[in-house]
Amino acid sequence: MVGQGELIELLARRARVIAWMYDVKTDCLSYCMPQQEQGFLQERGIKESKTAKEWNFLWEGPPKGCVDAHAPGRMNGALFRLTYTRLGKDGVVGFAEELSPEDGGTPQGLRIDLKTLAARINAELVLLRAREKGVLFAAEIDGYGKGELANASQQDKSFGAMETALRAEFRDSDILGAISDARFVVFFRGALSIDVVERRAQRFLDEFARRSLDMSLPASCSIGIAVAGGELDTAEALLDAAGKALDDVVARGANHYRMYESEKY
Repeated sequence: MVGQGELIELLARRARVIAWMYDVKTDCLSYCMPQQEQGFLQERGIKESKTAKEWNFLWEGPPKGCVDAHAPGRMNGALFRLTYTRLGKDGVVGFAEELSPEDGGTPQGLRIDLKTLAARINAELVLLRAREKGVLFAAEIDGYGKGELANASQQDKSFGAMETALRAEFRDSDILGAISDARFVVFFRGALSIDVVERRAQRFLDEFARRSLDMSLPASCSIGIAVAGGELDTAEALLDAAGKALDDVVARGANHYRMYESEKY
């Protein structure tokens, strides 16, 4: 079996929905459902299953990628989007996001409760390496519920524009979530300078504006930024700090970003 230990811990923490690993020699797929405490469940005989052709990327093909496939066996044939990385010749690891047939096979929405979001971010904070920064963006659609955005149809468009922009600008390994109809959270990590973080914030503001115009929706958004470190060592602290910075942006006229600085609050 593919070595578990730290690898399983990493997968379980980074998975947006389902962490999984496949052992080529034993033809065994192991997976861990969200908030599951009993460890990994297993499916064997993947190569002999009815969905084998969809899963052949496990034993052949590029070293990493993203595919859509119907789940085998006890997973009841649900459709998943799987992001994977091959571990030499012996195994493959990745995470899966269930797709909704009702929505034409698009990923389930970004909506997430704060408790689950905080748990995922806290897990990522534990995994930060030397020289890595953990960064949280709290983004809000400006003027939501007012003027043109008081209309339900326009609100749906603005939510869609935000979701599309988030998926375009951030990686599959980043944590994305909508904690209300107008407020969204992104957590990402890497060897990042503050200058790079601010450029990413501005790029996202521009991307959301472009996506909104594509939908004939003149909307903008604002971003509060918090960087892990010092007193900001938990998801709860990061969410609170980014929220304060975001509120400050909105109070100053919105359509911009602001970095949280403890001495100013």
